[in-house]
Amino acid sequence: MSEQWRNSFWAFPSCDLCCQSCFCPCIVFGRTYERNNGNFEAGSCNVPCLGHAVACSLGLHAVCLCLERRNIRRQYNIEGGICGDFWGSLCCMGNVLMQAETESISRTTQPVTAQPYQTPGGMAYPNYAPQ
Repeated sequence: MSEQWRNSFWAFPSCDLCCQSCFCPCIVFGRTYERNNGNFEAGSCNVPCLGHAVACSLGLHAVCLCLERRNIRRQYNIEGGICGDFWGSLCCMGNVLMQAETESISRTTQPVTAQPYQTPGGMAYPNYAPQ
């Protein structure tokens, strides 16, 4: 059974991410790509970032985004198709980037479970015998 996206295509999670997606899309793309491939300490400027920048300069940004969105759907068993991925990537690049980034964060970040407070044990002194 396929899952749904946890984050809406039309959601704007933060002003910071919205601005990055609009003005520095290659940075968001690179960060998301690296996180989905297990590199959680990826820097802002990396190989996928540079590849996306080159694709954008050639007018092929939709292809990169479409392929990455498809990979995210496959990785997390999210329903959808390549046609929707392509048209979303072509027409709404910022939305695709924000959805991919927030989905990546929500799926790769482990929730912190609250532990009840436990009182520490009493102090214990070793028994020293004089020699």
